[in-house]
Amino acid sequence: ALTRDKLGEIYWTPLEHPLYSPDLSPCNFHMFGPLKEALGGERFNN
Repeated sequence: ALTRDKLGEIYWTPLEHPLYSPDLSPCNFHMFGPLKEALGGERFNN
């Protein structure tokens, strides 16, 4: 709220952000659970 008020003082209109990342469609979210389980505890060098 403080940041939004300050932006209003300098006549800057903040843009609203979507509730989800626009490059990931909601139908892709089913992949994250199994991927997280499969990679759990793994460490990668790069």
